[in-house]
Amino acid sequence: MISFRARILYFNEDTCFLEVQEDSLYYYKDGMLFVDQQSGFVVKCGQYSELAAEYLNIVIDEQFIDQLIMPGFIDCHTNYPQTEIICTFSTDLFAWLNTYTFPKEEQFKDFQYARKISQFYLNELLKNGTTTALVMATIHPESVQALFEEAAKLNMRIITGKTLMDRNAPEFLCDTPELAYSDSLNLIQKYHNQGRCLYSITPRFSPTSTKEQFKLESIEQVEFAQSLYPENQSDIQIFEQSNLVDKKSVFAHCVMCPKSESDQLSNLQCGVAFCPTSNFCYGAGIFPYHEFVQKNVNFGIGSDVGGTTDFSLLKTLQDAYKVVMISQKDTKNRKPMTSLEGFYRATLGGCKDLHLEDKLGKFEPGYEADFVAIDWFTNDIQKLRYETIEKRSGKPLNHLNNYKTSTFQSDKTMLEQRLFGIMMMGDQYSIRATYIIYKKMGR
Repeated sequence: MISFRARILYFNEDTCFLEVQEDSLYYYKDGMLFVDQQSGFVVKCGQYSELAAEYLNIVIDEQFIDQLIMPGFIDCHTNYPQTEIICTFSTDLFAWLNTYTFPKEEQFKDFQYARKISQFYLNELLKNGTTTALVMATIHPESVQALFEEAAKLNMRIITGKTLMDRNAPEFLCDTPELAYSDSLNLIQKYHNQGRCLYSITPRFSPTSTKEQFKLESIEQVEFAQSLYPENQSDIQIFEQSNLVDKKSVFAHCVMCPKSESDQLSNLQCGVAFCPTSNFCYGAGIFPYHEFVQKNVNFGIGSDVGGTTDFSLLKTLQDAYKVVMISQKDTKNRKPMTSLEGFYRATLGGCKDLHLEDKLGKFEPGYEADFVAIDWFTNDIQKLRYETIEKRSGKPLNHLNNYKTSTFQSDKTMLEQRLFGIMMMGDQYSIRATYIIYKKMGR
């Protein structure tokens, strides 16, 4: 076994859905994490003083004094071919696609080029604490092959697939339904469930695919889709007709989602990727955060690289917090997204979104040991804030897994304050180290 000592946090359930949040998270101020080196699975996690008594000859392999360990971040929507064109100016989505994205994607027919960008892209994910991602590729099989093969070298759990487009795109990026099927089948047979690779059937959105899944991004896009599918009363119906909707389906953005569709997303247990930064950048709309929470819709956080400004999900959470605040017109009864909610969405919530909650997102026995070590502060103002919070703390936080105690609310508030500083002021430099199957990745 290999062991790690630090402050440790992980979630057991969505902190929004349980009235008193009993047992929805575990927090150990002085914690210990044991991992089996042969399997890469978690063996045990708990308070150091308790485990030291159980394991008398304990050897600590790595210590993070006053740092925080939590499960690795899950990016539920990101585009690796857009890495080079991140944060490029445009007036709207379609102009951006035609000016930057489509010409860049043509280059991914070259396997060596795709491999070079894959290496850079995956390294950026790891530097920012992202250990698993649902990734858009291009129509070229080479783009999928390169990403899977580079991810396999790192033992990363990556989900991707050939992008499906057969209309309303440049000719050099269009294929046929027959070619899309044969390419996808070949890639599935070669990569799906090989190691930690998972294949996803990936229509871009309905304007560029016939009777295929699309991902909602703008009013113009919605109107375009409706003109192409006038017989459908709901966007979900387009996907259902192609048998593409079930609990493993993930829809990006959903900022123009009518009540009927949010009901369907809930009933069908589909996943949704909340991409606040890119929605801000292109004025796409406001994500219905509280509506989705109330309807128990599964959703995680998506960076949407490169229609965004950063790979960091900490940066994305900062925009998510702002979206939730400005979306509520009743200022007297606002319900902000707490830091506990934010980090739940970036970890276990993302795992549920991608149907991986039985493998990732917790430090329970048998779970895959992907995790990050995080600094509470990395500059002077963050340090000053953290020290002020510590002075206000009535007593140390030890083992926050029994929410029936009388001290729970005060302890929970102090933990939320500490985490809020990371969520709202953090960036890639807050990530002390990233671990894939317990092995530290290079920065």
